[in-house]
Amino acid sequence: MSRAGAWAFLIGLVIILVDEYNILISLTQLQADIGAFSLLGGMLLIFIGIVAISIAKTAISISEKGIDGWVRTKYDSFKSRVLAGVPIRISWEWKDNNSPQENK
Repeated sequence: MSRAGAWAFLIGLVIILVDEYNILISLTQLQADIGAFSLLGGMLLIFIGIVAISIAKTAISISEKGIDGWVRTKYDSFKSRVLAGVPIRISWEWKDNNSPQENK
């Protein structure tokens, strides 16, 4: 699907560039509209292809690791990222008890 989207995108791009920058060839409004629709349709097909590929890769990962292993891996990576960004809080009692004592 992505390959068809890429071709449609390129064809639409060529039609629009010819219409805009080539003074020897004059395209009708219908031809310019077809180029625009081809450009937008190609971008849509490319997006759908990328989504389908990412879903397929996720499904393959789940099938290889099993659902429990896959969920555990995702949970552990998420937990480590969260914990890396959360500052460690130290209670005042622990800080007072473990700070260097000043000579009084």
